[in-house]
Amino acid sequence: MSQQPDIIQTLLNSAGEGDKVFGSETEAADYNWASPSYLTPTQTERLNAFLAEAAESVSKALEQFLRIDITLTSADPTHHFGEKLRAEQVETDLFSVGLVDAQGTQLGFVALAGQAVNEWMAKLLGGSQIDLTDGTELSPVEQALLMDLFSVVNQSFWDTTPPAFRPKLTLEKAIIKGSFPLDPEFMGSYCRMDLNPAEGEAKPVASLVLASDLIEAVANGNGQAEIRRERPGDKARLRGHAENIMIQTTVSLGTVQVSMRDLVSLQTGDVLLINRQVEEPIELQINGETIFIGSAVQSDGRCAIQISAAVDAKLAANNNK
Repeated sequence: MSQQPDIIQTLLNSAGEGDKVFGSETEAADYNWASPSYLTPTQTERLNAFLAEAAESVSKALEQFLRIDITLTSADPTHHFGEKLRAEQVETDLFSVGLVDAQGTQLGFVALAGQAVNEWMAKLLGGSQIDLTDGTELSPVEQALLMDLFSVVNQSFWDTTPPAFRPKLTLEKAIIKGSFPLDPEFMGSYCRMDLNPAEGEAKPVASLVLASDLIEAVANGNGQAEIRRERPGDKARLRGHAENIMIQTTVSLGTVQVSMRDLVSLQTGDVLLINRQVEEPIELQINGETIFIGSAVQSDGRCAIQISAAVDAKLAANNNK
């Protein structure tokens, strides 16, 4: 991919206002294709400013709720494809609660680290030493207090933003341990926003993960969801460039297995029989996969293939096994 940066950069820029979307310093060879690029530098700056305020707001809310001194700082937001995030290894002591919209669609979650949960719950329960990560089932009192903690974090996270900026989501009632409560049907990307302790190990004690579309209002700074992965004409522009990219194709007459002894003994005039009858069609392949079949013909004195049919991809894959 990095061997043809000009082609890739052309595709990036063809999506309309390319430099404004991806940043003028984005080089195709260095582009992170494993992570969705969702925000412009300006939007990222706004989001970081919001997260700094959110960390302060959550810190104050937890101080009031727990009656302890606590200071949290925000980490840079990260963006993840849903499929990749669902496949990530999750720490077993992580507690999380899903976030759903008015239609019940799961669009993110709030997560709390197990060590922090133990410390905070011990404070709420009068200083008793507890370990909610030991695999035992939560008591009704523990579950109610833990849900209160999730509510405090989730609500205070958005306290510094105008109502129009806040995603209209509510916490689910189930507390999940050791996994991310992500909808397997959701194929979009997520934005992960972590809050870390100001001192000590830089490991998140609280995280908010939302479908990337839901942070548009904050990133735009105007309360309106204007970011779109697809703008009018995007597909047509990309298709126009893609249609002009040259693709190496192969016309396959067939294959033959030859022993090393026979191979080194080949001489001019020898004949090799391939695994195809004369009347059988030949194949047009891309990257080793057959996409069309046809017959050998000649045109203007050159060898050619006359396409007779397209090949079903699933059938071709089964035949190649």
